[in-house]
Amino acid sequence: DGTAYSGFAAQNAEGSDVDTVERRFFDALEKTCLVAGRDDCGYSRCGRTDKGVSAVGQVVGLRVRSAARAGEEIAAHPGDAPGGRAELDYCGMLNRVLPADVRALAWSPVKPGFSARFSCASRTYRYWLARTSSAGSPRDVAAMRLAAAKYVGDHDFRNFCKMDVVRVSNFRRDVYAATLIEDGDALRFEVHGQAFLWHMVRCLVAVLELVGDGRESPDVVDALLDVDARPRRPQYLLADERPLVLHDCAFETLEALPTPDALLNLHQHLAALRHKARVELAKSANALAKLENFTVRRR
Repeated sequence: DGTAYSGFAAQNAEGSDVDTVERRFFDALEKTCLVAGRDDCGYSRCGRTDKGVSAVGQVVGLRVRSAARAGEEIAAHPGDAPGGRAELDYCGMLNRVLPADVRALAWSPVKPGFSARFSCASRTYRYWLARTSSAGSPRDVAAMRLAAAKYVGDHDFRNFCKMDVVRVSNFRRDVYAATLIEDGDALRFEVHGQAFLWHMVRCLVAVLELVGDGRESPDVVDALLDVDARPRRPQYLLADERPLVLHDCAFETLEALPTPDALLNLHQHLAALRHKARVELAKSANALAKLENFTVRRR
């Protein structure tokens, strides 16, 4: 859960004391003596999520301490080694010292040269939106779906990102799929592609919200993708970061096996949070109903 953190990646500026998920992760790695430090463990990350953004499918790669002796092969997981030796319980060790909103769920041995960033075949993001505008009007879901479909394909997305000309010179990205799904009382935007630009998903959502609220037509996507006619991103507000989740990072050569205890403990934690959220929602609904029953005398 990225709500309490200033993004995933550690910020290494001199004197920086910014709390990030990666900082907590390396604190746990060093506390459990799995690594001696960041510089010599071959670390890589798949997704660099921003402040307030969460992830349920983040993947990192690194070299860690092993229970195997030199030249010895041992089972990766206890279930694979009845009566024999198994590898260290990496997820259990980390989760005992990580904060409750950061969890390790699975791990897998990988081949030399693996990079969580460059070996990734595709990434999937999900974003939840209200069915109504901030004014309470129902959103035009059909128009939003037409707009979302226009994102699919290989395009120059410079008008759908925060420009980072220092590190990025190519703004073309290939979006494999972009769909808007009715998800209970909300709408879920799901976008699937090989890679994404800085703030790209939040920009995609912001334009969808403008279309859904009737402030733009679906054709605005075509106009923004025409970078010859519009080489600079127009001014529009980014979508809120909190509903955004890095849902999945897919690899062709990686098969991580979840640790049962880690899954069970996280399930129980999330179920408790869901129960608390439902109670808070019921309280808010009661307050709204009370307000709506007041008789207001017009002046």
